[in-house]
Amino acid sequence: MNEQQINTLVWLFGRGASIACGLDWVEPKEWQALTRDIRIRQIQETLGLEMQKIPQGRGPYYDLLSILSGHTETNWKHLFITTNWDYLFQREISNLKFKILPKWLINSHVFHLNGSIEKGTQENRSLFLLETDSYKVRKSTFEANQALSYLIWEKLFVIIGMSFTCETDGALISYLHSIEDQLPFGEAKWIILDSQKEILDNSYVQFRDNFPAANIIPINKGFQDWIANGMSELVKYGVIKAKNCERG
Repeated sequence: MNEQQINTLVWLFGRGASIACGLDWVEPKEWQALTRDIRIRQIQETLGLEMQKIPQGRGPYYDLLSILSGHTETNWKHLFITTNWDYLFQREISNLKFKILPKWLINSHVFHLNGSIEKGTQENRSLFLLETDSYKVRKSTFEANQALSYLIWEKLFVIIGMSFTCETDGALISYLHSIEDQLPFGEAKWIILDSQKEILDNSYVQFRDNFPAANIIPINKGFQDWIANGMSELVKYGVIKAKNCERG
């Protein structure tokens, strides 16, 4: 008997996902006049305090995990990547207290491409990148390399609240464009979600121009609304069960 083929859905979370959770803090413009090390320290301290104001056990991240944990089809798994500094999503995953890795997850770690304010060992973690950093600042790290190695071999993605207007995020598209002809993701399906149509349109154009063989599905909805409405695109592609994820 042939073993069932396992597919992976890769999730990419940007700042819009944090905003949907209630974390809308941004670095004050006047901080840009400070030295890089001071900026990073102040961002880490302030964002950590702002994160404490966000309740746990509710909100879009919690709701998303509730659906994925109970209703992911047996031939699908999920992988989570973010460009955000906060660890709101990792916090919700950690609260589930898995004793063993569930079948619907590739990894319980949320991979940070631009660094994280999460405390603990920073060995092998991605370098903390500012939105104003040149792409040349990015250095090879175990965390970022592992995330990218997962990403380039997959063919279905969901992007939540990423505008690709800052240099670090734009550099991600440039990197992917440089290798897309040789790898599966160049012909992938990209579901791009954003509540702001102008940002969504800009992201759509960038993906259309950089990945001409890809199937790009723009969705002009908020993160919470898309989850509450059943994530029909994921039902269509056979990732989650339709009747179980519908909500009133």
